[in-house]
Amino acid sequence: MYILGDSISAGQYIDSDKKFTELLKKSHFFRERNVFVHVDAISGQTTRQALLYLPEKLQIHEIDFLVIQLGINDSNYWLSEGGMHPRVSLESFRANIVEMISRARLKNISKIALLTNHMLDKKILVNNMSFSLEESKSLYDDVIRQICEDHDISCYDISLKWAMIPESKRKLMLLEDGVHLSEEGHAHYAGVIQEFLKNDKYFLYC
Repeated sequence: MYILGDSISAGQYIDSDKKFTELLKKSHFFRERNVFVHVDAISGQTTRQALLYLPEKLQIHEIDFLVIQLGINDSNYWLSEGGMHPRVSLESFRANIVEMISRARLKNISKIALLTNHMLDKKILVNNMSFSLEESKSLYDDVIRQICEDHDISCYDISLKWAMIPESKRKLMLLEDGVHLSEEGHAHYAGVIQEFLKNDKYFLYC
């Protein structure tokens, strides 16, 4: 399994052994199936940046299962960029993900899954007005779901699972910045992803 992601998959601000990717590697589910996990995650990464180096990575690595966890940075508004436009527009985000899928299929990768992202608790400033980053991010989650439907790709809907958690508990699963995962958040990610995998036809006979 090759995980392409941003700071969430990189486990920013968390001890390495507490990251959800490390928890997956150590899980009974992965060990009994002899699944090797390679994580290629860069903090702050957008789909635009990831797409620049993905072709080379597809040449270097033998990948059976590609998991893409991106979108939070695409949907964010940075004051250093003027705070007037998401880092990557919805249209470009969609095109970038679709091209990733196309390139992966050209390399005969047998399984591709897209992750939506967890609910965020951060305010951003646009035109001197504050609004929730979750509002922006949720639009990108919708694009991910539509891409999965249009291109017959598995959608591991983290956002939907996150919304089922009581709000008081959700707050404990994020760090103070309202974006990055706490240890509890990483543990939840690991558990939910294993749940998706166990119900995925790709692993039924593994």
